[in-house]
Amino acid sequence: MLISKNWIQEYFKEKLPRAKEIADVLTMKAFEVEDFETKGGDETIDVDILPNRAHDCLSHKGIAKEVAIVLNKNFIDREIDPNYKTEKDSKLNIKVDDPKLCLRYIGRKIENIEIKSSPDWLREKLEVLGERSINNVVDITNYIMLDQGQPMHAFDSDKVKGDIHVRLAKEGEKIELLDGKVAILDENMLLIADDEGPLAIAGIKGGKRAEVIESTRNIILESANFNRTTVRKTSQKLDIKNNSSKRFENEISPEIAEVAMEYATSLIYENCQRQSLVIYKTENFYPTKATSLKIETSLSELNKKLGVNLKNKEIEEILDRTGWIWEGEDKEKIVVTIPYERLDLKVKEDLIEEVGRIYGYEKIKSNLPDMIVKPQINNNFITIQKIRLKLADLGYSEVYNYAFVEKGEVKVTNPIASNKSFLRSNLKDGLEKSLEFNFKNAPFLGLDEIKIFEIGTVFFKDKEQIDVTWGSKNKKEVKIEEYSLEETLKKINIEKVDPSDLTGSKDARFKPISSYPFVLRDIAVWTPKGTKEKEVLKTIKKEAGELLVRDRLFDKFEKGDKVSYAFSLVFQSQEKTLTDSEINLIMEQMTTVINSQKGWQVR
Repeated sequence: MLISKNWIQEYFKEKLPRAKEIADVLTMKAFEVEDFETKGGDETIDVDILPNRAHDCLSHKGIAKEVAIVLNKNFIDREIDPNYKTEKDSKLNIKVDDPKLCLRYIGRKIENIEIKSSPDWLREKLEVLGERSINNVVDITNYIMLDQGQPMHAFDSDKVKGDIHVRLAKEGEKIELLDGKVAILDENMLLIADDEGPLAIAGIKGGKRAEVIESTRNIILESANFNRTTVRKTSQKLDIKNNSSKRFENEISPEIAEVAMEYATSLIYENCQRQSLVIYKTENFYPTKATSLKIETSLSELNKKLGVNLKNKEIEEILDRTGWIWEGEDKEKIVVTIPYERLDLKVKEDLIEEVGRIYGYEKIKSNLPDMIVKPQINNNFITIQKIRLKLADLGYSEVYNYAFVEKGEVKVTNPIASNKSFLRSNLKDGLEKSLEFNFKNAPFLGLDEIKIFEIGTVFFKDKEQIDVTWGSKNKKEVKIEEYSLEETLKKINIEKVDPSDLTGSKDARFKPISSYPFVLRDIAVWTPKGTKEKEVLKTIKKEAGELLVRDRLFDKFEKGDKVSYAFSLVFQSQEKTLTDSEINLIMEQMTTVINSQKGWQVR
C-alpha cells in the first residue's frame, strides 16, 4: 500500500522523521518497505502489507498506529465532531436477506448536495497516491477508505427505486458497471439492489444506473461490511480486483463502518454546500454486534514463551505504547482488551508475539531448549524396513508406483487424471508394468534378469492395508507374489521384528538415466594366457571414452596358450541419440589399438 507521510503526520503532534527513517524502522518492527520517494511537498512509502495485518493496516490510520508503536510516539486519533443536525426519520428501508453475507449495513440519505470538483487538499491527497479525482462526494468516499480502511459507496437516491435490498443475484442477472462494462452474475454473488434490479456488486464495484454525477442532488451513502469469502470468490470470477475488494477479502471489523459513516458525513457537510444540506439519521442493520476480546497472560508466561527476562516496568512500557486497555498490577495476571480492528490477535500466543515484536526480536537471544524425547516405536516402520533390507539382500531393487489407478474399489472424488480415478486394490498390476519397463533396459543395467519389489498401501471399500509384492523377469518367465506384512515375514523367513535388528544403509551414488536410446556392441579378444580381465577392460574403456556407460563380461574360455574375454558394451549419450556410424568408428579404433598389442587379437 502506498502511504503519504504528510497524511500519517496528521495523527501526531510531534514531527515525524523523514520517510527513509520511518521505512527502516517499519521494516525491522512491522512490515517490509519496498520503496519510498519524494513527491512535491510530500514523501510516499510503499509498504508491503501481508494478509495477517491487512484488516487494520490497509489504511493510513492503521499505519500511523504502527509508526506510533515502533517510534514510541503518541498517536492522536481523529476527533469526529458531528457539527451537523440530522432529521428524525431515516427515510430509508434496508432489507438484508442473509446476515452471514452482510454483517452490517449502514445507509444514510443526504439531500440538496452540490456535486463539484473536490477542494485542493482532498484532490492533492488522492493524487499523491496515484488516485484519480472524480468529484467531491466520490473523492470523500475514497478518502475514507484510504484513511480508515473502510470502503464506502454513494448512490444517486433519485435513481434508486424502492428499498435497498442486499441479496444474492439471480442466475444470469446483469449489471452495467461504472466503467461501462457489463457483468453477468450468478446465484453466488452478493448484490446491492432496489426494486428494479442491481445497483452494485457488494464490496466490489458500483453500477452505472445510480452513479453520482454532476447533476446529482440527493444521495444514499453506504458503509457496510460484507462476507470476505463471498467478495473474494466474486472478485475472482468476474476478474475485478480493486481497493475495495482487497480490503473486504482480507476482512475488516464491522465496527469501522459506523466511524467511517460519521466521518464521511462530516466531510460532506463541510465540503458540499452545507447551508442547505438535509442529513437524515442512519438506517443501521447490525444484528450481531462485534464483542471486545480479552486475552489473559502473565509476566512469567511472557518471559517463558519469549525466552527473555522482562521486568514489570518494561512490560508496562510496551503495553502502554500500544494504546490498548489493560490491567494487572502484579503482572502475574495481565488482561488486555484487544482493539476491535486487530482481528489477528485471538489467543495468548498472539499477544505474547506482539509484545516480542515491540520489544524487538533482535534483542532475544537464540537458545536451543533442553529436550530429552524418547521417540515412540513404530512397529510397521520397523517391519517394513526389515523386509526392505531382506529383499535387497536377495537381489531385489525397490520401486514406487502410483496409488492412483484406472480401476479399483475406492473412487477418488477429485482425480488427478481421467485414467487415475481409483485407489489401487493391489500392488501386482503396478509391479508387472515396472518389470516390463525395466526389462527393456536390462542390457543397459548389465542384467540378465530384473528383480524388483514394492511396499505400499492398498485400498478396499471397508479397509486399507500395507502389502508387499516382489517379482522377477527374464527371457523365459515372469514371477510375481503379493502378501500382507505379516504373511511376508513368514514367506521370506523373517522372525518377529526387533528395533535393534535394523542395519544402516550403504553409501550410494545416483545419477539420472538418459532419455536417449542406448546402443549395444559385443567384442571378444584373444590374449596370451595369464592376461587379466581388467587389463583388457582398461584398454576397452580408454578407447570407448565417456559414451561407454556399462560393460559386462559374458564369456571367458581358454584354448592352449590363449584366453578369450568377451564383453557386452552399452553406449549412451545424455545429450543426443547416437548413430551406428559414430559407434562403428569407436569400435574400429578400439579394434586397431587392441590388435596392436602383442599377442592380442579381436575375434
